[in-house]
Amino acid sequence: MNLEDRIKNAHLTKIERQIADFFLDNRGSLYFMTAKDIAMALHVSDTSVIRLCRTLGYSGFKELQQILQKDLSETLDSDRYVLPYQQIADKPSASGSYQFLEAIQQNLINTSSRNLPKSIEHAAELLRTSEHIFVAGFRGSAPAACYLGVLLSQYIAHVEYVTKADSSCIESFLGYGEGDCAVLIGTERYSKMACILADMARSAGCHLIAIVDKLTSPLAYHADEVLVADVSSPTAFNSYIGIFFLIEELSNELSRYADAATEERLQHLNNYLTKLELY
Repeated sequence: MNLEDRIKNAHLTKIERQIADFFLDNRGSLYFMTAKDIAMALHVSDTSVIRLCRTLGYSGFKELQQILQKDLSETLDSDRYVLPYQQIADKPSASGSYQFLEAIQQNLINTSSRNLPKSIEHAAELLRTSEHIFVAGFRGSAPAACYLGVLLSQYIAHVEYVTKADSSCIESFLGYGEGDCAVLIGTERYSKMACILADMARSAGCHLIAIVDKLTSPLAYHADEVLVADVSSPTAFNSYIGIFFLIEELSNELSRYADAATEERLQHLNNYLTKLELY
C-alpha cells in the first residue's frame, strides 16, 4: 500500500493524525528531513514520529523515506510530476482581486496535484456500477452535495442526496447495502452526522467515496476512494472551489461512459424540464 492508503486504513491518535497530515502535506520533501526535523516543526517528540511510521507498517522513518523516493522516481519517469519552479511558491495574501485570483489558482493546483487520474477514474467507476447512490454533505458542504447529486442524476438512476442532518437522513440510508455507494463530503470540523453515515456505510458493506480536506478525515477511514481538496482560503471561511472542481471532474469522467440509455435519459429529462420551464 502507498502512504495515503496506509494512513486512510489506520486508527490514529490525535498526535498521529497531526504528524500524518504533515507527511501528506510535505511528501515531496520528507526524504530531505529527519524525524527530529518533523518533531521540532510540530512540537512533538521524535519518538512519536517513529511510532507513527511503525503504526503505518514501516520499520521506521528511514523505510518510509526510501519508499517515497522510489515512488517519486516512478512518478518522474511517468511525466506526471510537476517541478517546484512550475508551481506558485507561496499563496499571496488576497489584498486585491488579482491576488485573490492567484490564491484560488493555487487552491486548484493543490487539489489537482493531490488526486491522481486513477483516483477519479476509480470513483467514477464505483458510481457508474452501483445500484443506488447516496450523497450527503452538511452545513458548508451542503451546496457541494446538492450539486453532485444533481449532476449524478443526469447520468445515473437511483441517486439520492441529503443536506439536512436530521433523523430522516438515517432513515433514508438504512436500506443501503452491498452493491450501493455512499458519497460523503466534509471538511474539518466534520459533521457528526457525516461520521455516523460513514460508519453505517462501512457496516452495511456499501462502497464509500469520501471527498474531504484531509486524508486523515474520519470520513476517509476504510473508504474505497478518497478525493482530497485544498480548502484553504485568504478569507475567514473554507474555500469549496477545490471540492467543486473534483465534482465536475467526476462528472466529466462519467460523461465518457455515456451510452444510448444515458442519452435517452438525458433527452427525457430535458423534455420534462423544458415543459416546466426549469432551466
